[in-house]
Amino acid sequence: MPILLLRKRKLRHSLGRPSRSDFVQPVVVEFYTTACSHCKKLAGALNKLSEEKGDDVFFGKCNIDQEALLQSRFDISAVPTLLFIKNGEIKNRLVGEVHPLIIQEEIKKLA
Repeated sequence: MPILLLRKRKLRHSLGRPSRSDFVQPVVVEFYTTACSHCKKLAGALNKLSEEKGDDVFFGKCNIDQEALLQSRFDISAVPTLLFIKNGEIKNRLVGEVHPLIIQEEIKKLA
């Protein structure tokens, strides 16, 4: 499944807010900027994980240069920042370049 670029108007649905369905998939969101070299490295790892996890995990990304309201709402002060979300609640936050194995472990915790 490709990583979805998040915008404020898509946020409620994308971040795992409970809906009519009882099943809500885990969500991983990367906050980044296009000038961030660590973000570019992390993007490759997230793309690979997204392909591996398929529809089991929702992956999104948010460019804070274009979405300042989301940056403020989620208190993003450094990039890259990863949020791990389940049922609309942030379960963990990782800041900086993170090894893919650590990301996989955080995803397992959301299951």
